Amino acid sequence: VGDTPSDRQYDNHIIEYDVYRRTYMVRNGFNIADTVSHDGVVYMVNDKRYVYRMGEGNSYDGDPIDAYWVTQTTDLQKKYQKKHIKEVYLRGRGDALMLTVTCDDEYKQVRYLMGINTEIQFSIMDGRSFSFKFENENGGSFSLEGGMEVYMEITDRK
Repeated sequence: VGDTPSDRQYDNHIIEYDVYRRTYMVRNGFNIADTVSHDGVVYMVNDKRYVYRMGEGNSYDGDPIDAYWVTQTTDLQKKYQKKHIKEVYLRGRGDALMLTVTCDDEYKQVRYLMGINTEIQFSIMDGRSFSFKFENENGGSFSLEGGMEVYMEITDRK
């Protein structure tokens, strides 16, 4: 809230860093008046003065939690090669998964209900670099198991 930290009454992001995996997660979608940690649990006070335990519940005061994970953009260290993403294979469980594949400036989004094995096919996705975005729908939850495999055709420059 506000354009500068001095104008802001509340914070609206928490950055959670995992020292073992060397990864971070940005949590937002709420206003935070204060935070405190006790016995390994982080407590937050929001702008309505409600107290929350971090990592519990599936909504923010009844509002769905929008969650997503974005991979880094990669060219597989071959900038000159054209990549044609045809299929994505993944396994997981939960509610609906929205998958967005971005190749250069083009993107496509598909919605799938998570099953035991999910095969997601794309029509034309060409580019030299690409990334993936996985997101929930209406605050639902999902988990991916065992990573993901991508079938693509790679064309070298002639």
